[in-house]
Amino acid sequence: MSKKNQNRISDIYTHTHTHRSLVIFILTLFLTAGLITGGTFAWRWMQKPTSFPIKQIIIEGRLTHESSTIMQHITQSKITGGFFSLNVSAAKQAILAFPWISTVSFRRVWPGTLTVKIAEQQAIARFGKTGVLNSEGDVFYPNIKSLPQNLPDLEGPVDQSKVLFGFYQTVNLLAHLMGLSVIALQMNDEQSWDLRLSNQVKVILGRQDALQRFKRFVVIYPKIMALSKQPIVSVDLRYPNGVAVRY
Repeated sequence: MSKKNQNRISDIYTHTHTHRSLVIFILTLFLTAGLITGGTFAWRWMQKPTSFPIKQIIIEGRLTHESSTIMQHITQSKITGGFFSLNVSAAKQAILAFPWISTVSFRRVWPGTLTVKIAEQQAIARFGKTGVLNSEGDVFYPNIKSLPQNLPDLEGPVDQSKVLFGFYQTVNLLAHLMGLSVIALQMNDEQSWDLRLSNQVKVILGRQDALQRFKRFVVIYPKIMALSKQPIVSVDLRYPNGVAVRY
């Protein structure tokens, strides 16, 4: 084959290859544009509240102070959007407004179910006249009539609730060593402590080294009990070298 024919064949191949590449590029461009347009349209359609609506609401969690039916009704009335465009902010806010509710979370289950997991506050102690301390030492204010019976009474400044709660937990564990429990604990404005035990003995701890004083009380408690057969009314531990016992 002559060199001239070889060059002609090469030119034809190059032209064909270029034409084919151009066609593929144009087809790819149209296909990409079509996918983007179709995807955008599909996404907008899925975002419509009428697309994939929430048809079922399931309340999870053990509720003793609030009603699952009420929580379900609130969720139904407050959520907006469909499965893909769901907005639960208003429902979450409304549910958390109930004093007994501690946490709430939402989970979507395909194709139209919303699971609402709710946890209630755990009441550990009364706080003042109307408040309650939860397991984190935070104060909340439920209906007093809904409170469990026999909660210990804690009193003190609201901004010191966690300090009060932490001290209560410590001294209550120590009281168990005597076969007793702490049923009342008070910290006044001067940060002076006193408490009452389950045998109705009042223990005055004062401001300084309150925990160390109570530890000392636990050690000497059997000796104090052996001093008299009369019931003890109070024990004052504010003295550096002794205690004052009132019968």
